[in-house]
Amino acid sequence: MAKIDRVGVIDIGFTKIRTLVAEEEVPGQIRIIGFSEEKPNGFKNGIIVHLEEALSTMRDGIEKIERIGIKFKKLPIYVGIQGNYLKYTRTHTDIRRKNQREKISEAEIKQVKKEAQSMKPPPDERFLHLVPLSYSLDDMKGIQNPKNFRDCHRLGIEGLIIHYKSLVLSNLEQLLDKLAIKNWRFVFQPLAAGLLVAEPEERNLGFALVDLGGWTVLSIYKDGELQHFSVVEMGGEQLTNDLSIGLRIPKDFAEEVKEKYGSIKSFLENKEEMVPLPTTASEEKYCPRRVIAEIMELRLEEILLACREEIDNQGYTHNLLSGVILIGGGAKIPGIETFASQILALPVRIGIPRGMPEEFSQPNLASTLGLVRFAFSRQYEKYSLVEEEGFLPNIILKARQGFEKFFHIAHEE
Repeated sequence: MAKIDRVGVIDIGFTKIRTLVAEEEVPGQIRIIGFSEEKPNGFKNGIIVHLEEALSTMRDGIEKIERIGIKFKKLPIYVGIQGNYLKYTRTHTDIRRKNQREKISEAEIKQVKKEAQSMKPPPDERFLHLVPLSYSLDDMKGIQNPKNFRDCHRLGIEGLIIHYKSLVLSNLEQLLDKLAIKNWRFVFQPLAAGLLVAEPEERNLGFALVDLGGWTVLSIYKDGELQHFSVVEMGGEQLTNDLSIGLRIPKDFAEEVKEKYGSIKSFLENKEEMVPLPTTASEEKYCPRRVIAEIMELRLEEILLACREEIDNQGYTHNLLSGVILIGGGAKIPGIETFASQILALPVRIGIPRGMPEEFSQPNLASTLGLVRFAFSRQYEKYSLVEEEGFLPNIILKARQGFEKFFHIAHEE
């Protein structure tokens, strides 16, 4: 596959839609040459709820990029998705080799991967990725890369198949088609973010990635790969609602207060510091900063306890030797690192995007920039379904997907 030196990204988040273009002049040196951020009009929690508004939102972001002379629609585009409709199924299968004495070839690895994904998807769902957890050679398990091994009769694979609602994907495809975007791939966000903020050794030893965004996404990595993920339907949006109710101010003002004065109480030097609250009235209104912190801590504790319970339920309490990495807007809350460590009973650090321009190296951008790293490191090929490897024109993809009912109009230029 030819080297990609420029890629586009559309990050469909819970509270923002981000569009960017990145360039890699030499391996490892990435520049962001176009960036836009839109309110998610037409979307709710990463799902389209109004097609025309969603189309307008995505078009606005793309047009801002193209105004600076970048032909965004001509680039390979990685579309990041997440949400409560994303699920996974564990798979294990093997194939009999024709000649045990020959070295295992790339074609045989593709064959066993294709066999693993041959199971029928759950009703009304579509497979997105195959995450190869490990391979087996006869009765020998735990092989990371079986290529060039020989003297085995059977080649097996154990993995996760990530799947999503067909209806949700079909309507996203419809938007991309209307926007005249031809070369695109859907990417499950935690696959990309985990690559960006964690070192290979951390992924091997095990860590939990907690994305404190509009909702909270928990992903668990072990032995180098994604092992589990789940969504906690609480996050920044609930923090804003709590402040709005507790301080008796509109939600827009509560969001401003959260951004300016939100923190963990133990972080405050002067807990009785009075801060002004935005108001539409002529009379000024003040509040102790301690009260803002107390309101936020209650909700953050609930979110983190839900994450801890999920880690416990999955049996990873004592297996995450690299602890927890926090990303998302919530990771910028002053004092959150220590607070989260106390609640989760694990070491915690903030996930700063590695190898990115300094002005973009913020934890709230880790999920978006993870898509950039995912593209330039050729990770999509590793996790793609066998018959969809590489970029193909959208019209070919539609033919392969069997003319699904929500995606039947081909765009004509």
